[in-house]
Amino acid sequence: MEKNAVESIYQYSKHCGEILCRFFVQNYNLKIKIIRPSTLFGVPDFDTKGVLNKFIKAAIENTPIQVYQPSKIITFTNVSEIEKVIRNSLDSTPFIDEANEPINLVSPEQYTLMELAQIVKLKLRSRSQIICHEEHSYIKKEKAPNIKNRQFSKTKTPLLVDWLEEI
Repeated sequence: MEKNAVESIYQYSKHCGEILCRFFVQNYNLKIKIIRPSTLFGVPDFDTKGVLNKFIKAAIENTPIQVYQPSKIITFTNVSEIEKVIRNSLDSTPFIDEANEPINLVSPEQYTLMELAQIVKLKLRSRSQIICHEEHSYIKKEKAPNIKNRQFSKTKTPLLVDWLEEI
């Protein structure tokens, strides 16, 4: 992770965890793999605090969908992909060493938060109003996520838009 890439305590804690993994690999000869999944979807638990769940819950209840950081880009991974990639990576890819980078598990689906709110509203046929809270100057506009070292299973899993139609 680049020096300036850590923008939140959450990102920093993940970065520190990866440093600890590398320490244990180098000093205790442990076999470790790091898999970084993007935002997960696929479990209909709308009481959790994730942005997708908040949008879905508001849309189902026809209450306003609150969108903060509307231009922030977010990617999604179906939870069923995680299991497949972990199984595949345990059998096929080398463990962490100097040349092996973490596996970034992301979908090709990328949405801004505003697009996500609009998709959720449309797919769930909601009457919710989308309320956009303008971005402040201290919020940095995000670039498309780094999707180097992507891995997907060969089995097609539902994309976010397909999954929303099933709800």
